[in-house]
Amino acid sequence: MEHEGPHKTTVLVTGFGPFGEHLINSSSVAVQELSKLGLSDCQLITAELPVSYQHVSEAVPRLHKLHRPDLVVHVGVSSIAECLTIEKRARNHGYSVKKDIHGLTKPDDCCIATGPTEIVNPLDIEAICAEVNDSADELRAVVSHDAGQYLCEYIYYTTLCVCDTPCIFIHVPIVGEQSRSAQQLGRGLKHIIVVTLQHIQPGPG
Repeated sequence: MEHEGPHKTTVLVTGFGPFGEHLINSSSVAVQELSKLGLSDCQLITAELPVSYQHVSEAVPRLHKLHRPDLVVHVGVSSIAECLTIEKRARNHGYSVKKDIHGLTKPDDCCIATGPTEIVNPLDIEAICAEVNDSADELRAVVSHDAGQYLCEYIYYTTLCVCDTPCIFIHVPIVGEQSRSAQQLGRGLKHIIVVTLQHIQPGPG
């Protein structure tokens, strides 16, 4: 009779593909660098998603069912971010203006028709951010309450609403601006993920 080994923590990390002026999306570049670094004692699964409302709506439940992650980390690029930005909340409405890569919006203006107006992440994002900065040797992190009401906020809300897995969303600055290298962003993502895992899987006290 075969015995299963100890459960290995599974972390699912997504970035986005090209859109608009972002012919190379820094979120996927950062996720690729994270993949090179790996996560100790974890199964790291990464995926690049197109900037498409329909694809995100289908991919979120599919990836969750396929991988059963212990933590989901969505990553997006922000042209105004100066450091790593951890989003605190996600809003259900405001998606009928900005078009995705297919030229489409959400005509009903919302992520989930039956969902609440907004979802505040149940994780202590402020504490995670503070701990990241206490031990940061490169990029610092800040907390944000406005994820942009585009695909970044859309995927964040969708995951928080339909999945029962802890989830965070991180906006990264554009690679190359203010001397931010892809390697720095990858290391920064890893740092945030390690701290977040400590919050959802606390050791013996």
